[in-house]
Amino acid sequence: MEIAALIISLLTFLFAWRVYTKHDKRLKIQEARINEYQLRKIQEESESLTRAIIDADLFKGQKGARKLIISNKGKAVGRNIIVSIPETKGLHILGVPKAFSLNPGKSLEINMALSYDHPEHVEIKLEWEDDARSNNSLIHPIYL
Repeated sequence: MEIAALIISLLTFLFAWRVYTKHDKRLKIQEARINEYQLRKIQEESESLTRAIIDADLFKGQKGARKLIISNKGKAVGRNIIVSIPETKGLHILGVPKAFSLNPGKSLEINMALSYDHPEHVEIKLEWEDDARSNNSLIHPIYL
């Protein structure tokens, strides 16, 4: 009888040990996934702190007047920003700076005037530098 109780106790111990190791393995896999996610999130945040996100929006005014707003939506300073607007018939650009910088959350306004035979849209090219890369570019269609 004592041998049967010993065998039952031993089997119970082995079963409990197996359940424990299986559960521990699952926890370690889950912890590794959580750590990987946290590291990736920290890396993405640090990259976003060094990137400038330059964007362009067009606002319509009265009688063919347009305002092109170049803004920095990123968290880093955008340097040497160059706005390339193709010269087209019917579109008159009033003062585009050669190269400029924009702090995060700031913007620059470019005034434009349209005449009767202006095109439906124009593709502008934005080029800039930031802390992450030195040759960022974006081709942005602007519907007039």
